[in-house]
Amino acid sequence: PRSPRPQGAMFAVRKQPAKAFLKGASEGVEIEESYSVLERARHFGTSKLSLQRLVFVNELVDSAHEIGYEATVGHLLPLVRKLADDQEVLVRQSLVGHFGDLAGFLIQADPDRGYQKVVEDVLPVVSKLLTEKASEVRQGAADALATLASHLRPGERGDQVLMTVISMSHNNDDEDARATAVQLLNGLAEALGRDLCQQFVGVGLVALCEDPCYRVRKATASSFAEVAKVVGDDYVLRRLLPAFGTLVHDAHWGVRKA
Repeated sequence: PRSPRPQGAMFAVRKQPAKAFLKGASEGVEIEESYSVLERARHFGTSKLSLQRLVFVNELVDSAHEIGYEATVGHLLPLVRKLADDQEVLVRQSLVGHFGDLAGFLIQADPDRGYQKVVEDVLPVVSKLLTEKASEVRQGAADALATLASHLRPGERGDQVLMTVISMSHNNDDEDARATAVQLLNGLAEALGRDLCQQFVGVGLVALCEDPCYRVRKATASSFAEVAKVVGDDYVLRRLLPAFGTLVHDAHWGVRKA
């Protein structure tokens, strides 16, 4: 039976528009009309043609609703994990744009088992794509993580989400990862709550104010607002304001401007 769709935009993730058509624009997407929804999904999801794999991604959530929870877990989620490593950037970029709705389907279809599938299967894929070199994919993964975090239980927010972001912020070999971590520390503040923000988020943000890369410091300068709303005035005055003051007088004009 067809599972009900999530109402409203509670699981919506901003979908990045395609900036360029995939190689093989002339590749056909027509298949036998006798294919079932599952057969079509498996055909496109495992295709050697990049355009057909993109069709699978764009039909992913609709297919899940058509075939139900069990078939989605058994057949579609393994394809999702595989396509997270797809050679085409546009396939990976489109995939992260559907994670919010996919999570919504899984949790609504089976609140207990579906929630565990989101934690065990969807979150690890999102975390992996956060370190993508392609900026479009990395940004989409950051948006997806922020959306998913607001619907996770407090334990998973700390163990699965916050620890991932903190690990990124400590990656001395990847300035893009640290810049993305800054954005996420700010964007996740409300979902994480005051205690985690005071113990970890604020501390991480202050440390990144002294990052050797000016791009990271510039990102940090724009990432205080949401954290400041959550941690409280006393913490802002004692910890965040002095750190922000160092950015105001930063040696790089781009940081000062931000």
